[in-house]
Amino acid sequence: MKETIWESPFWPEDVAHTITGYQFPLFKFLDDSARDYPNKVFTVFNGASKTFAQVKDTADRIAFFLSKKGIQKGDQVAVFLPNLPHFPEILFGILKAGAVCVNCNPVYTPPELHYQLKDSESKMVFCMDHPVFYANTVKAMAGTNIETVVVCNIKSYLPKVKALLGGLLGKIPRALQHEPGHLMFDDMVAASSPTPPPVSINPEEDTAVMLYTGGTTGVPKGAELTHTNFTYNVLALYESGRFVQGNAKKAEKLYKGGYHTFLGVLPWYHSFGITCALLFSTMLGGRLICIPDPRSGKPPFTDVLKTVQEQKPTIMPAVPTLFVAFTHHSRLNQYDLSSLTGCFSGGAPLPPEVCRQFEEKPGPSSLKATASPRLRPSSPPTPPTGNPENRLHWLSSARHQGENHGS
Repeated sequence: MKETIWESPFWPEDVAHTITGYQFPLFKFLDDSARDYPNKVFTVFNGASKTFAQVKDTADRIAFFLSKKGIQKGDQVAVFLPNLPHFPEILFGILKAGAVCVNCNPVYTPPELHYQLKDSESKMVFCMDHPVFYANTVKAMAGTNIETVVVCNIKSYLPKVKALLGGLLGKIPRALQHEPGHLMFDDMVAASSPTPPPVSINPEEDTAVMLYTGGTTGVPKGAELTHTNFTYNVLALYESGRFVQGNAKKAEKLYKGGYHTFLGVLPWYHSFGITCALLFSTMLGGRLICIPDPRSGKPPFTDVLKTVQEQKPTIMPAVPTLFVAFTHHSRLNQYDLSSLTGCFSGGAPLPPEVCRQFEEKPGPSSLKATASPRLRPSSPPTPPTGNPENRLHWLSSARHQGENHGS
């Protein structure tokens, strides 16, 4: 394919026009960060955290388990979870086993989930230990190829005091009962060795994730995304992103090694969330705050505002709905959002008035991103206008618009 360079007077001299060096398995992002920043915090959930080394260890054990259960390269494994700290561990474990991660919307009804499990030919499913989510999984798997169910309880991912009190008071969600033969996530991890099977990955050809999208008409269809669909996009985000950090006098690439914290409000079953929050934070060695339900709290969205104030995230990829919810929140002025130095919106148009209202809060700079699971996981955002020293700058490249690895 002929290379086409997007000529623009706004293109910074130090930003590459094309991305190279992206031909590797997606799980290398985790392995590299676990090697370089083993003791840095990766996932944060309700005040508890897991380091990169801990997440890699669990992912390796999941890959071992999948192999022992007969999951082979190219087999589909479904993940029916909200944004829990289990999610990155399971995703990378599936990939390390050479399998395909089939992301399922956790609010699917049993018929909707049944269609996806059957259509994807998934052989195993990871679901939440919850009276609704687990029950829906049991109903949905009837008549499918599902052979193994792994149930994920949040108790072991909570701070010890919260886990103890929550267990005593019955506040930790769990299913009313579990079907015989269904496995508990913690038991599975403890019984498995942190030795993933030897698998040869062709990153440009092998499917990493199957995302279901309905488009505008018809039933949802599974879009298969290769390893390099994601690695190219994440590296493009890293290459094109510039903003002033720390004591720097000019805009630079995002710092690695725990400097940044991502607010995980976008659902990770979606292309936008998995690319711009989960995978981007993994690649940077940054923290990832797990937000299972951004609407929680009274009034709605209060809990996520509290999280921003307490955990001080620096990066927030979100959809216009969230920016509208923030700007219209009756208690917005009670919360400090100044840690948010880089925000961008995608999925739908962001009204200029909402953008202006949000930027009036100290700290945030709102930007625009696009996401299309049928073409690529997510496109780098379009460049904003304004002072280059106080706004996060993103550039989008037309390179590889129709090629497999970047689209």
